[in-house]
Order: sequence, then structure tokens, then C-alpha cells
Amino acid sequence: MKWISVIFAVMLTGLLLTGCVKFESGSSQPEPEKLNDRQKQILLAADLPDDYDALTPKQQNTITRIEALLSEMEKKYDEEFVYVKYITPELLQSEELICYAKSTGAGTDGKYLVTVKCKDGSISDNYCDFSVVDLANEIVCEELDKLLGKGKYVNHTTPLACNIKRSDVKELDFQWGMGQQYVFLYESGDEEYDFQRIDAIAREYAQFIIDHRLSGTHRFEIYSHFPEGDPSEWAYYTHNGHKYEGNFDLGYYALHINDSYKGITVSPNAYLINGLRRTDYGEDWYPAEDYLSGKVQPEIVPASLTNITYQGKKVFERVHVDWDPVNGYQYVFQEKMGSWIPKFSKYEYMLVQFGWTHQTDYEDRFWWERDGHTVGFRIEPIPYPYPNNTRNLEYSYELHLEIDGEEVPDEVIPRKANDMRYAYACEYAPYYQVYTQNQEPVLKKDEYRIELQLTDKALEKLFGVRLIADPAHWTGTLEPVG
Repeated sequence: MKWISVIFAVMLTGLLLTGCVKFESGSSQPEPEKLNDRQKQILLAADLPDDYDALTPKQQNTITRIEALLSEMEKKYDEEFVYVKYITPELLQSEELICYAKSTGAGTDGKYLVTVKCKDGSISDNYCDFSVVDLANEIVCEELDKLLGKGKYVNHTTPLACNIKRSDVKELDFQWGMGQQYVFLYESGDEEYDFQRIDAIAREYAQFIIDHRLSGTHRFEIYSHFPEGDPSEWAYYTHNGHKYEGNFDLGYYALHINDSYKGITVSPNAYLINGLRRTDYGEDWYPAEDYLSGKVQPEIVPASLTNITYQGKKVFERVHVDWDPVNGYQYVFQEKMGSWIPKFSKYEYMLVQFGWTHQTDYEDRFWWERDGHTVGFRIEPIPYPYPNNTRNLEYSYELHLEIDGEEVPDEVIPRKANDMRYAYACEYAPYYQVYTQNQEPVLKKDEYRIELQLTDKALEKLFGVRLIADPAHWTGTLEPVG
């Protein structure tokens, strides 16, 4: 198998494993020194000896764990499973086994691959009784034929979890035991996204899913018409991750539907490519009855404002927009800086219109000055604070706001995204060289990349510059405060 060559590279360098499955005496699990035929085949495929005594202790432990997990799956489902890949447990990684049922095979693009996880003595898996999957897909497509029109959509489905057998599905009630990820590519025939119509379809579809108690994620990818070629190349969100580069894709409408301790809940989200607008419901999850009844209605907000001008002259192209029900619109001016010289061209060009000049000490400070008044930032390196450090970074960098040379405490001006932050520094700050794919290093040793974001409130308070938005056209103009 093509995966085998990778497997023992992980095994040889992995941590010594701890057992997650407890076997009592008399178990059918073979003695460690007596490898069965399956274990020998796995070892030989990885160019390792099939003699237990010739393996290292880590290899011995790994081949034993593989057999233990496969045996548990076969005992649980009364099915024969075929080994694909094994992942050793680490600090932030649970023990995992990738396999598939012999009766189904791996499926096209690994559709029927099963992930078995072992953590804290407990085993979980996403093995599906695929006859249940087929039944769920069948009734979903029948409903879509009614809602969208037969031949007007393409269905991409990925099983997520199945805890119910087909024999237990009575009157098409899946009892929330079947979860899938659906992506429907829909040819609407409209030149622009008709939100009202798509919203009505989505709510009717949600009612159908809830009636049959099917968990999962459901996404309608809306097209004016289908381009020629393979449907896997059309969608923004498909198995292959491709996006068709054309003007056919109008946006999407996504639903997450679950049964939890809060009852049946729905999380809707939509994005309209035309005009860079989106819907934002303000909260993640809503009671199903509120969504289905129409009580929950979205706010149509811009994803950004474009063509920001001052006195008729364009200052820059785009400002990102955040929105929430409490604070309303927040316009976030953001810019990244990828060299050790802290200079932000967008801010400099904007603020110079209002009499501010940019200064830096070329070490750890940069600021803007006007009439003897300064607003600036001090850059402070700190140990890299995040556990997911795939690029082996040693340092992160923080920005500290200083007004007229005095530092403003964090509790006065918070940096968190939901706290109306005034300034924020991105963590991508390597001590070692950072490489892009097949490129020279982006940054040299001791250089860093920081990101400065200012909301409209911060821009007004710190620099006396106000942004006036034009919601009808999603543009904006700048003007001095007062």
C-alpha cells in the first residue's frame, strides 16, 4: 500500500506507547513474541523483519498496538479490517489507527477509511454502516430533487459518524445517530445570489433534516450555471479542496444541525460573493424552532468596505468589517509588516493626509507625531506562547501602545479581537529563517513579521480620523474629528 512507507518512519521516531485497551487473560490477542500473519505482512511491507525479537522495543510495542486496535474493531463490528496507517500518541496527539473494512474497501479517494482513536483508556471510531449512509443519501437526494430540481445540483457527501444500524432506522428516523458532511453544488440559474429564495430553501431543507433526525453539516454552494468539466473542480468546498476560478460561483449557504443538551439547534451562515457581503446571525447556535419559524433573521453586512477616500482621493482599497449585535460595525484597518524596519505604508499614506509623520528608532519602536503629540508602539519579543508550533519558532512579538512616551496598560486598551482592540501584533515572529514553498527565505535571522490592526474607534481616539461608511455602496470616506 502507498501509505506503508510512511508508517514506520513515525513508529521509529515516536514516543513509547501506553496501552489504551485492556485485555484480560484468555483474550484472543496473540502473545507479543508470536506475531500473526497480518502483523508479519505489515512489517515486511515496511521493510522490517517479521521476527519479533529482531525489532526494537518501540517497534515491538507499535506492532502490538496495531494488532490490538484492529482486533478491537473486528470484535466490536464483527467485520474484518485492513490496516492502513498508525500514528503514535504524543503530547497533543492521541493514538490513532487508520483502517477500512474489508467488505467496503478503502473507497474512491479514501471515502471509506476509518479513524480509530484511543485516549485516556477509551476507544472511539467513525466507522459507518455504509448501508445507513446510502439510505441517508437516498432520502436527502429525493428531498433535494423537490427543493432544487432534479439534475440542478451535484451532491458531495462525506460520512462523519454512524452509531446506528440500518435495522434500527424505523420510519426513516435516524435518531441523531448518523452524521455526514454534505456539500451541494446548486445551479440556480440566477446571475446574482437570490438570498431570500436560498434562505427559504435552506429553512425547508433544515425542517426535513430535523424531521429525520440527521446530524451533520450542510452547505449549498450557489452557481449561476455549471461550467464545463469535472464537478470536483467547481466548488469552493469539496473533497479535493479546489475552487473553480471563474464568475459562476455566487456564494454559499451553510447549516450545522445538532441535537445537544440544549436541544435541537441550528447554526446558519451565508456568504454572498457579489458585493463582498455576508449574513451574520450574531450567535453560533439557535433553537431549531426559532430558526424554522423565521424568528431568527440575518443581518446583511459588508465583509469589507472598498475605495476608501479622503477629499475625493482614494487613500486605500479595502477595510475589513467586523459586526456583532452588541457593538455593531467595527472597521478594522490592518496591515502586515515583514521586515525589522517597522514601517506601515497604508497607515503612513493615510495619516499623512491629516498632518501625522511616521518615525522609528530602527530598533524596537515606531510612532506617529503631530504638533508635539506622539502615538506609537513598542515591540517586545516574548517566548513563543502557543503549543502548536509547527515551524519551530522561538519568539513571538507583542505591540505595546505608547501615547506621548507613556505606555498605556493593557487593561485600559485591551488587544483581544472581541474587546474593541486598539492594536494587535501577529505571532509569526521567527528566530530562525522562515521558508515559503520552493522559495528563498521570507525573513532573515532576527527579522519578524507583525500585524497592526486598528478599529474605527481606535483610529478616531488615537489619531482624530473618522471613517464615514456608505452602506448603500459599501464604500467609505475619511474626515478629521471635530
